[in-house]
Amino acid sequence: MTPIPPTDSLASLAGPSATTANMTDKDLAKLKKAATQLESVFDGYLMEEFDKGLPGTSGGFASQIYSSMFKDAVATKVAESNTGHGLAQQIYNASVKLAHLDKSASTSAGDQPTL
Repeated sequence: MTPIPPTDSLASLAGPSATTANMTDKDLAKLKKAATQLESVFDGYLMEEFDKGLPGTSGGFASQIYSSMFKDAVATKVAESNTGHGLAQQIYNASVKLAHLDKSASTSAGDQPTL
């Protein structure tokens, strides 16, 4: 596993465009897509864990592959439809807030805060 290099701020992880005073619509769309994908992965993992506790769900190899693909598709649709638990929206809101706070702190204090 590759270690994550230390960074001075959260916004530096998102790239130079996230440190501007106003994030562009393209940046916000990319952030929303990433948050939705993360919610989808989380939901898929939850569905896999729920399935482990159900009796009679351990079919053959083909059944397991189909079941995994089905759960991934359902998790993706739930995350994209905004009918889930709202994890993507929370990640999106927190990321936008942190990007803007990081920029205002760096301009007022002269250096970026560390996490």
